[in-house]
Amino acid sequence: MQKNKLFILTGPSGVGKTTLCERLSKDFPTLIRSVTFTTRFPRPQEKNGIDYHFISIQEFQEKIRRQEWMEWKKVYGHYYGNAKESIYYIWNQHHSVLLVLDVQGALQLKKAYSKDCICFFIQPPHLEALENRLRLRGTDSDDTLQIRIQTAKNELYDAHHFDFIMINENLDETYRELKSKVASLC
Repeated sequence: MQKNKLFILTGPSGVGKTTLCERLSKDFPTLIRSVTFTTRFPRPQEKNGIDYHFISIQEFQEKIRRQEWMEWKKVYGHYYGNAKESIYYIWNQHHSVLLVLDVQGALQLKKAYSKDCICFFIQPPHLEALENRLRLRGTDSDDTLQIRIQTAKNELYDAHHFDFIMINENLDETYRELKSKVASLC
């Protein structure tokens, strides 16, 4: 791995970013995932400190005030952010950082760290497939689901801002392609 790089997986909610990230983490031990902070409640099976750092709105806003975020945003009514301290810690260990971010956060970091940032935009083969994935996940109300689909439509327009665009029609095939690209960048 090249020192002090940011490898970012971004794309619409439900497209498979987290699953792809987990596989990359296993295959590239020097590519360290920075765990995102959020103010939302954990979903079933999510563990604090592993999937996300779950904190209160007050704690999150205090970190905003103290300028502790590398990037942050409010998405679907909840705050999400990545702490400077976490990313700098990984960099100081001479590793590269792996992040799973929504499109807004990825654009922020791409702008701020363009020469050190490698972004993969993961997109669904079509919006119906994304809607089916989100429904199968079973974590959102119908209203929230429709908001996620509309947001996904808007996010797809931003795909051209990123280094690589990958269509996740088949998770195993998408992962093989992603793994190959990451290996070539090491």
